[in-house]
This record gives sequence, structure tokens and C-alpha cells, in this order.
Amino acid sequence: QVLLLKDVDMAVCDSKDTLSIGHLMEWMDAASCLAAEKHCGRSAVTLVMDDVDFAESCSELLRRGARCILESAVTRAFGSSMEVIVQVSVADMKHGKLESVCTAYFMYVVLKTETEKANGTKIEVPALVPHTAREHLEYGLAELRRNFRRKRDEHVETLSKSQIISSKEFEVDEVRASQISFTELVLPSHANHMGNTFGGQIMSWMVKGAKTVIWLHLRMSCSRDGNEVGVGGAPQIQLQQLKDAWLRPVTIDTIHFKAPSHVGDRVIVTATVTRVFESSIEVRVRVTSTAVDAQDNPREVNVGYMSFAVHGSDGQLSASICD
Repeated sequence: QVLLLKDVDMAVCDSKDTLSIGHLMEWMDAASCLAAEKHCGRSAVTLVMDDVDFAESCSELLRRGARCILESAVTRAFGSSMEVIVQVSVADMKHGKLESVCTAYFMYVVLKTETEKANGTKIEVPALVPHTAREHLEYGLAELRRNFRRKRDEHVETLSKSQIISSKEFEVDEVRASQISFTELVLPSHANHMGNTFGGQIMSWMVKGAKTVIWLHLRMSCSRDGNEVGVGGAPQIQLQQLKDAWLRPVTIDTIHFKAPSHVGDRVIVTATVTRVFESSIEVRVRVTSTAVDAQDNPREVNVGYMSFAVHGSDGQLSASICD
């Protein structure tokens, strides 16, 4: 088990004095990596981060001055891979208790050396022996979660193929306005101890893209004559309401790392608003990477979906936003 203590200070907060979710993703990835490598005794890389559901009070809990506690532990080993649980909570000093923020499961795979790759060496992670009732429960559920991930990937692929729609149907101004794409240069400070881009850094850039495209969509959704309505039938959002608006994370869908990126690579993050619901906005974020000498041949790093709720001084505003 690994325990990280992180102070929520100005360096990691947004304009609302709340911990940036991008920084939280970095901390969670670091905590899970430390637990995985502690168990196997060698380098390991992030393969999957399962769905993350945030507590409704997470924005209040993660205020500047709070102390964030991240507890991580391997739940089960599968050949050359491991499942790791990360539980995030905040210490309530006044009442002497811990308030849960979120829980996430990560899958890690052992990184082979060049010699092991050349020789086709099979790597086996040491088996985990559960002791407590909680460990036995997680150990048993880990197999079910593993099978679910496999079926989920197949199901998503099937749905994607059945929902292929000509891109010409989307060539309208509002859809283009609700999409952004930006490039990040991978610097040494963004890399882990193996020279690959830190998985938490990739997820942090994904969060930045998701939040930015939501703000762009909000600006484009502002009512011009006051007669329009949002998806929930409420009067459409007004420009002056954006001044006090803020985003609360609701959920992050499964993120599957398909390929690594390295120092010197160009990482391209593309975020698109896919749907506006009465209680949240969903964003699709796709990450690709190219080397300096192969910029015309990007490789897909991952694709993920993130949902945020929009709040203002008058409460939740998501129902006042157009789809």
C-alpha cells in the first residue's frame, strides 16, 4: 500500500480556489504507479484507468487549504499486469473524519527491457496474497472487472461501427465552434522515469481540453434575444451569467492508453462537445502523438469521455445550455 499526502495550495488551484482536476489526475496516476511498481519491483506503465465518478461535494472538499489523501494498493496480479485501486479523500480536521472524493481502478503492465523483448521473455508479476476481508473482496471483484473491461471494449467498438455517420452531416458552424485542437511539446519535465510521457500529464492535458471546449460552447450558447431555451426547457444562458459560472467534474469515462509518447514528441489534443444533458455536458477528448520526423503520421494515444456540470450563482445552469 502507498499513501500520498498532498496540500491543495495556490499552485494547483484554478481561478475559483479549487484543486484543478488535471492535477488530481496527475496525483492519482502517480499514486497508482508507485503501488504497482512497489508490488512488482520493476518499471510499469499505465494501461487503463476505469470510470471515475466524483462526489457531488468534490468542489467544496477540494478547496485551497485542504489536505488531499491518496491511498493506493494492488488488488490482484494477472500475468504481467496488475490492477490498482486509488481512493481519494480529504481530511476534515474540524470534525476529525475523512470525506471521500472519488475512487478509481487502474491497470498497469510491466515494461519489458530491450533484451526481454528480443528474447521473447515472458514476464510474470508476483501473485498477490489477500489477508483482510476487504482485500479478499477486491481480489475476487478484480477478475469480474477485468472481464467487464474486455466485453466493454468489444461493445464500444461494435457501437462505434454501427453509428458511423458521414462527416458531411456535421459540417455546420456550431459543431465546429464546439471543438478545439491544441498541441503540447513533451518536455523532460513531462516524462516519467522511463522516458515516456507521464500518464497523469496526458490526462491533465485532456482535462484542460475538455474544460476549454465547454467554456467555448457556453459562450456560443448565450442567448441573443432572450427567447431561446436550453435542453431542459429553461431560459437559455445569458452572457452575464458566465461571469460567476464554474465547472464541477461529474465523471471521467474509461481511458485506455493505446500507445506511448516520448520526450520531444508533439502531442495533439482534440476536444469536442458531444452532447448537452440537463445535468451535465459530455466531451470527447482524443489524443494523438507524432515524432519530429514523422509529423504527417500521428499515432493514437487514447480517447476518453469526460462530463462536467455547469454551476452559477443561481445554481446549476446545464439545463439552460443548448445542445
